[in-house]
Amino acid sequence: MFRSRRRVIGIALLLILPLILAACSTTGGKKAAQGGSSVAAGHANTQQYTIAMITHAAPGDTFWDIIRHGALAAAAKDNITLKYSSDPDPTK
Repeated sequence: MFRSRRRVIGIALLLILPLILAACSTTGGKKAAQGGSSVAAGHANTQQYTIAMITHAAPGDTFWDIIRHGALAAAAKDNITLKYSSDPDPTK
């Protein structure tokens, strides 16, 4: 009984050891986060794109105002020019 228990514990430790070693990384952690990053001051250093956002929101629609402000903030962060247009008439 003690031999089989020892064997089970030994096998379990052998199976867990690779998981523990895989979790340890020489490139991760605080040093990698502090290293030279390609992102400067919260702005992407990527190619400039222009995206149009067209909605059929009525002026003063709170939902679309929140969507627009979020899109503008994301566009500024990711080096994108956002052109927003809205008209409450969906036929236009």
